[in-house]
This record gives sequence, C-alpha cells and structure tokens, in this order.
Amino acid sequence: MTMAENKPSVGEEARKRLISSDKQEVGETSSEMNKTFEEALMECVRSYQKERLENTTPFYVIFQNKKERLMQNVIRRYFYGRETEPTPTYDIGVYKCDPITQKIDFKWTIPDQATYFDMLINANRYPPEKQQLVMFCKLMSENRLADYQKEVIS
Repeated sequence: MTMAENKPSVGEEARKRLISSDKQEVGETSSEMNKTFEEALMECVRSYQKERLENTTPFYVIFQNKKERLMQNVIRRYFYGRETEPTPTYDIGVYKCDPITQKIDFKWTIPDQATYFDMLINANRYPPEKQQLVMFCKLMSENRLADYQKEVIS
C-alpha cells in the first residue's frame, strides 16, 4: 500500500474537521496553504512561459482562493497565467513576471469581500503588518490599484 492510499481525501478530512470539537485556527490553515505556495507559483510561471514560446514581454500570474461550494471549510488556491493585469476583485493576488530578467514581482492582493470592507472601515485597527493589505483595499476602492488604472488617472 502506498502513502497516497493511506492519505484521506479532502472530503473525508473536511467532514472530520466539521464534526470534531477541535477547530482548526485560521493561522493553521494559512500556514498549511503557504507550505506549497512558492512551489505552485514557480510551476505556474514555468508552464505559462512554455505556452508563450518565444514571447519575451512581461506577463502576470494570478492566485485565487476559492471556497468549495459543498465543503465550506475547504479553501483551494488556483494559479494561472495571463497576458494582462486583471481587474482587482476579491480573493486574488497578482505577480508580474519578466521573462527576460527572470524577475517575479508581487503586485497586490485583495482579501475576501467581508475582510475587504472591514479593512476599509476599520483601517486604523489593523496592526502594522496588515497595513499594506489595508492600502491595497483602499486603492481598489479608489480604482487605483492596477497599473492600468494608475495610467488612466494620472
């Protein structure tokens, strides 16, 4: 029997956690999700660049968090590449990749809708380490977050 056969499915694990009196903390969930973040990001960059063949213009990699409809305690993170910077919306983050310099720059991220509005209303209550995220939320509310929005306003 292989190790994969012993590992419970996502559904089994989600059900077990819903029934259990031991609740998983947000920090634990975040920590677990972040273990493979960099690896998944780099895999997306490599595979998208391969699709582009000899294209040497910058492109974007987006990560998106989605709650499963049937298992509300399951959050999945998806990565995909695209040629243009996306319109800011909830539960996504953006990296800009330059294939010539091999540089990957973090651009911005927006939390879920409830957190977004809370950050707009209670910005001063968030600790210093959350202020960059608060700033991203404010810029989104002013339609000034994405580079293409800054060019239009300037």
